[in-house]
Amino acid sequence: MKTKATIIAAAALGLLAPMPVLGAETLQLVFRTTDGSERRFEAANLEMKVVEQTLVVTNDTESQGFDLLSLDRMYFDGPTVDVEELLAANSDKPAIVYTVDGARCGDYPTLESALGQLRAGVYVIVQPGKTSKIVVR
Repeated sequence: MKTKATIIAAAALGLLAPMPVLGAETLQLVFRTTDGSERRFEAANLEMKVVEQTLVVTNDTESQGFDLLSLDRMYFDGPTVDVEELLAANSDKPAIVYTVDGARCGDYPTLESALGQLRAGVYVIVQPGKTSKIVVR
């Protein structure tokens, strides 16, 4: 199968769940404030909650609050994995596919069957023990 996709390690639909890491690097969630400064958090066991006008971010080793009005952007930064690598490790496992806004696209018996049916777009793939975000072109 020749579906072109880039696999990006990422969280599932909720940021409150522990997030897996692909590859040797560590997945990070980056917070950029309106003054241009950035703060990075290791995404493993990351929890976020809003207390009044403050976003409180906590992982296993640190915690920090961000004034919601001063947050400009937050995004994941981490390793990427080629689709062939992902298929080699997970092609025979069932996959549940979601759009990035949380709509469930379907349940598939294998990752390969899911990738063969997806139109161009960004999706979250949930498999036993692993969650990935993919871009299908």
